[in-house]
Amino acid sequence: MATYHLEVKAHSRSQGRNAVALASYRSGESLLCWKDNTVRNIRRHEKSDVLHTQLINSHGMSREELWNKAEEKENRKNSVVAREIEVALPFELNNNERISIAIELSEAI
Repeated sequence: MATYHLEVKAHSRSQGRNAVALASYRSGESLLCWKDNTVRNIRRHEKSDVLHTQLINSHGMSREELWNKAEEKENRKNSVVAREIEVALPFELNNNERISIAIELSEAI
């Protein structure tokens, strides 16, 4: 039987969060952080369970550009640099069905 889980998280600078680092972790990609000119690279931790990544409404920006601009825009010490919506989808669905549902949810938000 499928169970339901939804959690919304706010990641703030006062918690020591960095939007580029968070995006690197979630996507499994290496991203350059313009703020400190370091490459955020989650691959060294071998995050191989990322099945699919896609930007919704990024206005043609790359993931690196999008999250670096978010970091630049929020400049207070307690700024919320990213919000995360975590949804558990039933394991009875195949990967394509879960991806399709995730995209539909993302576009609806």
